[in-house]
Amino acid sequence: MNVLGIFGFGMNPAACLLRDGELVAFCEEERFSRVKTSPDQFPGRAVQFCLSHAELDLGDVDRIAFAWDTHKYPFLMLKKLAGQYARHRSRAQSGGGRSLNHSSTLSSALLNVLKYTPGRLEREIQLGLRERGIKGAMPKIEFVPHHLCHAYSTFFASPFDEALILTLDGSGEDICTQIAVGRAGKVEIMESTPIPHSLGWYYAAFTAYFGFLPYRHEGKLMGLAGLGHARADGNPWVERLEPVLTLDDSGYRVDPTFTRFGVHSHAERFTDKLVKLITSHDPKLTPVSALEDSQNAEGPPPRYLDPAYVDLAWGVQARLEHVVRELAKRAAHKHGGHRNLCIAGGVGLNCKLNGALLSTDEFDGVFVQPASNDAGSALGAAMAVAEAAGDKIQRPLEHVNYGPEFGNAELRDFFQHCKVPAYESSDITTSVAEELARGKLVGWFQGRAEFGPRALGSRSILASPYLENVSDRLNLAVKGREPWRPFCPSILAEDAPDYFEGCTKAPFMTTAFQVKEEKRKDLAAATHVDGSARPQTVSESATPLFHQLLCEFRDRTGLPALINTSFNFAGEPIVSSPRDALRVFYSTGLDVLAIGDFILRKPPLD
Repeated sequence: MNVLGIFGFGMNPAACLLRDGELVAFCEEERFSRVKTSPDQFPGRAVQFCLSHAELDLGDVDRIAFAWDTHKYPFLMLKKLAGQYARHRSRAQSGGGRSLNHSSTLSSALLNVLKYTPGRLEREIQLGLRERGIKGAMPKIEFVPHHLCHAYSTFFASPFDEALILTLDGSGEDICTQIAVGRAGKVEIMESTPIPHSLGWYYAAFTAYFGFLPYRHEGKLMGLAGLGHARADGNPWVERLEPVLTLDDSGYRVDPTFTRFGVHSHAERFTDKLVKLITSHDPKLTPVSALEDSQNAEGPPPRYLDPAYVDLAWGVQARLEHVVRELAKRAAHKHGGHRNLCIAGGVGLNCKLNGALLSTDEFDGVFVQPASNDAGSALGAAMAVAEAAGDKIQRPLEHVNYGPEFGNAELRDFFQHCKVPAYESSDITTSVAEELARGKLVGWFQGRAEFGPRALGSRSILASPYLENVSDRLNLAVKGREPWRPFCPSILAEDAPDYFEGCTKAPFMTTAFQVKEEKRKDLAAATHVDGSARPQTVSESATPLFHQLLCEFRDRTGLPALINTSFNFAGEPIVSSPRDALRVFYSTGLDVLAIGDFILRKPPLD
C-alpha cells in the first residue's frame, strides 16, 4: 500500500509517505513555508514533496492517515473539558483578582474540539490538498488517535522487539500522557493520563514565566537549568514545586490552577497562582517579560541569568525528571518488567530528561523518536494504517535523511543563475576538513534533508570543537543566539565511548550524556557548564559522507568530533533549498559553504 501520513492544523505540521510499510519521504511544512513550526497550517507543500519524490499522484495513494481522531468522542471531549473546568473553577477563582481571559482556556479547548469534528476535518484536508494544486481521486482518510501515533512512531522505528512505550506531550485529543507496551509487532495501550494533567503544559508554563516562547523555546529553559548544577545539592525548588507537579500512589498530577485555569495577569500559559507560589519563596522572582528575552551586548544581561532564576529553572527541570523517572519505573514493574524504553511526544525532545532515564538501572536501552514532536505523529499515523492493511512496518531507523535533495547539475545551474562564484571540488570532504582544521565556520549542505528539529549532517553548520572563542563566534556572528547556550558535538560512532559516559549509540542527538572529565578540554565548545553534551554518533553505514568528513578532520587534528548546529538563523527553520543556504551564508559570519560538490568562500576583508 501507499499510505500518506499527515499531521496539520497545529504545531509542526508534516507529511510522510510509506510504500509497502517502508518510509520513502518525510518532511515538515516549516522547511518549505520558512515559518518556524508553521503553526495551524496544512502541510500541503510537504505532501507535494512526498508525492513528487515517490513519483505518485494523489490517485496512486491508497490511504491518507491523519494523526488525530475525533470520530469516536468529539462530544465526549467537550463534556470532559467542561467537567474539568467546573471541577477546578472554584479553586482557580480563590486567588481573587480579575482574570484577563478567565475562561479562555476552556473556550479555546472547546473551539479546538469543534474544529476537529470529523466532517469538518475531512473537508479541511481535501481543501488543503486542492489549494496546493494536488489533483486526483481523493483517497479514503483514516483518523488515528494522536498518542497511538506517537507510540507507533517510536516503537516501530526502534531497534527493540519489545519495549515499554512512554508518550508525553501537551495533549492529543483528551490525553496528555500514555503508557503502552510494544511486543510481537503490536502496540497495546496500558494507561492514559487525561487533560489537564499535562507535562507539556507544566514545562510550557515555566517557559513562558522566563520570558521564552512556549512550545518553541523549551530548549532554552532546559539549557538555563544546566547553569544551576553547581548549586544543585542545596536547591529547594524540587520540593517547592510539588504542589504544581505531584507524584502520588496513583501516578502524577499537574494542578491546572497553576497553568491554565485561573487568573492570567501575565501570560496565557501560567496563572497568577503560580506567580504567588514562586514569589512567596523569593519576591524578586517575578515573571520575565518576553521583551527581556534578549542579550544586548551593551546592556545588562537578562534577569533570567540571575542565580535565583537559574536555580528555579534547575528545579523545574529536576522536578520533571524526578516525576517521569518514577512514572517510567513504576510502569516497567507494573507492565511486565520491560528493560527497553521508547519515548515520543513533544516532552521527548528534552534531552536531559532522556539522559536521566537512560542513566537509571531500570532500563538497558532507551530509544527516542528523533521527531518526537507532532511532526512525528504523521509517521505514526501512516504506520498504524499500513500495519492494519498487513504491511511490515517494524524497521529500525538508521538515519533521518528523507527530505529534498539537489544534484550537482541542478546546483550548477542555480549558481549561474544567481551569479555567485562556486568552485567544484574533486574531493569535498578533504577540502572541507582542511577549512575546518584552519578554524573556518562551514555551512554543510549535502544529500537529502533531515526530518526532525536537529541537524544531523545534511543541513548543518560545522566548526572545530576546541578552538578558542568558537562558541562566541557561532552565537554572535552566525546563529544570533544567547551566548550561554551550548552547542552539540557530532562524533565518530567508534570513538564515542571514549568521550562520553555510557554512550555507545546515539545517532539522533536526543539524549544528554556526561563528557568524560579528561575529554572536556577537547570538546570545550560542545560541553555545557554542567559537564553534559548532546552528541550525535555518526556511523559510516548511516551517513557515509558525513562520516568521511569526520575521519578527514580526525586525520588532521586528532579529534574525531565537530561542533554541529542547525543550518539556520535563530528563530527560523533549518534550511531546505540551495536558495535558503545562500541567504544564510551571505547574511552571517560563515566563512565557507559546501553544497554538493561545490565550495563557496567569502573574500577576505581589506
